[in-house]
Amino acid sequence: MRVTIFASLFWLLAATSGHAATTDGTMPLSDIKPGMKGEWRTTISGTAIQTFSLEVLGVMQNFVGPQHAVILCQATDPSQIENGPVAGMSGSPVYIDGKLIGAYAYGWTFPKDQAIIGVTPIADMLDVLKQPTAPVLPGRPHLSPSLASVNDSSSNVVTTSATAPDSGLQPASGPGQLSDWRVTLGADRLAGRDLGSMLTPLPTPLMVSGISPKVLSTFRDVLAKRGLQLMDGPGGGTSDGGPPASSLQPGSPMGVVLLDGDFSIYGVGTLTWRDGDKILAFGHPMFQYGSVDMPLSTAEIVAIFRSYEHSTKLANIGPIVGTISQDRLTAIAGTIGPKPPMIAFSARVATAEGTTHTFSGNLWQNRDYSPAIGAMGLNQALAGTMEEAHVQTYSVDTTIDLEGFPPIKLSQVASGDGGADEVSMDFMETMDQLMSNQFETPHIRSLNFDIKLHDAWQTSSLESVRVNSGQLRAGEKLSVTITLANYRDKSVEQTLEIPIPESAAGSTLTLFLGDGSSTETLDRGGTRRDFTSLADVVNYVRKGRSRGALYVKLLQSQTGLRVSGSSLLGLPPSVEQLYLSPKNVSPGNLTTQITLWETSIPVPGEFNGHFTMPLRVLP
Repeated sequence: MRVTIFASLFWLLAATSGHAATTDGTMPLSDIKPGMKGEWRTTISGTAIQTFSLEVLGVMQNFVGPQHAVILCQATDPSQIENGPVAGMSGSPVYIDGKLIGAYAYGWTFPKDQAIIGVTPIADMLDVLKQPTAPVLPGRPHLSPSLASVNDSSSNVVTTSATAPDSGLQPASGPGQLSDWRVTLGADRLAGRDLGSMLTPLPTPLMVSGISPKVLSTFRDVLAKRGLQLMDGPGGGTSDGGPPASSLQPGSPMGVVLLDGDFSIYGVGTLTWRDGDKILAFGHPMFQYGSVDMPLSTAEIVAIFRSYEHSTKLANIGPIVGTISQDRLTAIAGTIGPKPPMIAFSARVATAEGTTHTFSGNLWQNRDYSPAIGAMGLNQALAGTMEEAHVQTYSVDTTIDLEGFPPIKLSQVASGDGGADEVSMDFMETMDQLMSNQFETPHIRSLNFDIKLHDAWQTSSLESVRVNSGQLRAGEKLSVTITLANYRDKSVEQTLEIPIPESAAGSTLTLFLGDGSSTETLDRGGTRRDFTSLADVVNYVRKGRSRGALYVKLLQSQTGLRVSGSSLLGLPPSVEQLYLSPKNVSPGNLTTQITLWETSIPVPGEFNGHFTMPLRVLP
């Protein structure tokens, strides 16, 4: 009994003292000396793990940040010297005397004849397991200066001061220095090298499958502004379903999935450490979001593409087998088993010839990337059938299934060479409004697109507006005939009877005719400051205007407020100022005109433009 009690106390203390219970088989940083011989394990073909040799050069203190060192090593295998640093090798476990010292995570692009690599210490990676989890769908990450070059090859990871030719590298000092590090051992091999400008995290290649070069080109800048760099390496899913979760071992390839299915986008790296269902990988961040819910998949390596600038692992992903829950400075961490919720993506495309194409997949839920990647998937669904006809008009009915709300149904039309881009960018803006709202985290269950293609450019424009009535009187109707010019088709006329309210006697009204975009701007006065909840945002999105209609409004000049989407008119000045206060939980916006009457006229294809006309009503 006494032995059992002592054993229980031992394991309890181990479990509550950081990562002490998981450090068996690891080597502390203090034990690592220059000249030590070791090895790293990684996969260069299929799923078979191979071993390659290296030699320790030294330890660079405070390299990634305060109290975060990097172990500098030199590869000694001729094949790996030729490859140089390989994108996708991040996380490859490094061992000395059979003990894990960390993950191959950093490299120099030049020169290839030396193959110097940086290893993130395993203790720093294990600390990631202690980080608390947080709500999903984080916002845009703020990279520390030392990681600014992850997505910007023109930036330096570390700024160093000049050193004397024979003194080795000394601690950086002086104002404006981003870091304070030095080579504590093996410095004689590195004298004269500008280490900070070259040692960078190995890129995590974002493979793309099912997305055409044209669509990639359209969205490359959009994604780059959101911090996402797509690589040109091909990718896809495995033909046999992919490796199972049991295949994930230190040195195995693994994927982080942003989009899967008929279109796929995913990052590939290497698993460093596994303890039961817990895993650590990369040795540097994916996006440095902190707590996340990223889909984790298995992967297999097809080949290594060698390049003097940077070599890259080309990989296929397998099934999603777990969740990455931490995306931190020194590692990503996750669990094999439960899968994160994803957005089901489906696009049904009906061509003018009567054929139907259906595309489907699953999208990572993230407020920065889901809108852009979802829009790219929609764009590809549209572009994927361009072979049917060069000239097309797109009609897209979108259904957004948002948890806690009735489905949002939207319709959009676009025509011409840029039609697919216009529809896709409209959708991205809608998703941004939903996912970047300031009130609460939305959970989108599915996105469904019902697309109809017409083998012609269908556009409409306003040719003329004719007032048929004589003098306008309150309480009567204004007769207006609108003529629409259609592309390569005869003009169409439509007459409207617009009621003039009794209250308009003696005033000047405005007749407004416009497309969806100009009408939305008129409705909101160019601002959305009066949202007070996610429900307000959803209602705003639900009322989205379409390019497939002409909107007609009768407006009257009148000062008032818009609060939570409603107009409040004739308020006392004291009440008005109360609503305008930024401290008000329901702040309002000043408005100078109200809508007395409105209607919409469906048009063939896409309508663009707007027109206003003053109307004087007799007293």
